[in-house]
Amino acid sequence: MKQRSFLAYYANIADIQSTRLKDALIQVNKLLPLSPAVLANLPADKLAFLDMLTTRFGKLQDIIGSKIFPLILNLLEEDAVAFIDKLNKLEKLGYIEDANWWVELREIRNKIAHDYPDNHDLICSHISVVIIKAAELIEFWQKLKIKIARL
Repeated sequence: MKQRSFLAYYANIADIQSTRLKDALIQVNKLLPLSPAVLANLPADKLAFLDMLTTRFGKLQDIIGSKIFPLILNLLEEDAVAFIDKLNKLEKLGYIEDANWWVELREIRNKIAHDYPDNHDLICSHISVVIIKAAELIEFWQKLKIKIARL
């Protein structure tokens, strides 16, 4: 029963992150098209939306991958040690459609965690990718919640 409580707790946190990510996405979409020149001249209150987008993307991706996925596998009594094995099991069980997609999300999260604030070209490139992947991640979370409810 304890694992179900943890899963409910982390699902609630993921909901909060998802909502905040969605809000950030709405605000960032108002700043598009984003170019290095536009980025260099954005006021602090607008830059905060970019930070919110990347931070919430990372947090949602992390809580699902590091907390929720392992709990799902534990509740299903599935063993996997390496993260890629966990992803492959989740794919096989129908909890994710493509393990490679999740690996891609992790790579994006890692890249944005190491952005350099003076490299506007790189930031614009990363933001463009995060905008697309954030929408996918929000949609994925909504579908995963339904599957979790059936556990």
